[in-house]
Amino acid sequence: MKAPTSIILLVFILTQQGKGQDTLDMVRTLTFYNVPFTWVDQNPRLRFGLEYHDDNRLGYSLEVGFGNRHLNHKRLEDLVWGQAYSFFEVRSEVKWYRQEARQFSTYFGAEVFYYNMTDHLSDNSYYPDRDAEELYYDEADFRKEKIAFQFKVGMKFLATKRFVMDFNQGIGLAYRHIRYSNVVNPRIDENDADEWGWPVSYKNGGKYILLQFSPSVRIGMVIGRL
Repeated sequence: MKAPTSIILLVFILTQQGKGQDTLDMVRTLTFYNVPFTWVDQNPRLRFGLEYHDDNRLGYSLEVGFGNRHLNHKRLEDLVWGQAYSFFEVRSEVKWYRQEARQFSTYFGAEVFYYNMTDHLSDNSYYPDRDAEELYYDEADFRKEKIAFQFKVGMKFLATKRFVMDFNQGIGLAYRHIRYSNVVNPRIDENDADEWGWPVSYKNGGKYILLQFSPSVRIGMVIGRL
């Protein structure tokens, strides 16, 4: 009796797996995806992630992004950042889907992220803090950190059994800290003041609380069903 029972059980498992593969939904899917437009961002980097969508209405994702001087040169030709450009970020998100594991679902999410960027800059200037005068320098080490929490809305759909598109928008608050160190020949030079009068805010020193506003597109591939 054991052999027929085992055969029946095996057939049942294979049948269920076949149904899972043929069904165009997101039940217990594990998706690998990338965020393509970070390549054209002011801080160019590559960003990839994994998302698990359970058999209810919850999804869990983790993303990692990185950039280096080669990516920076390819994208911006060293016009914004320098030869020592380095970028790292990590993001974690929980999603609640309005529909249960369908081909198309809208969702609400909560995301927290952290990034750290460093560089070595030359022949530039910055404002050390909000009330300081513009400071010129020959060389300086630059470091920018940001931690943020944001709420998100989005829509995700399976274009095929494996190809996934995810469009989303986030809004929240971020804490940003920019530091300069090893500054060579710091000086205040009123004769070289910028005629336009617009400081490059993303390079200014100090601590800031900012409104975080981040639209995003993810393109993914279902790599398994768990």
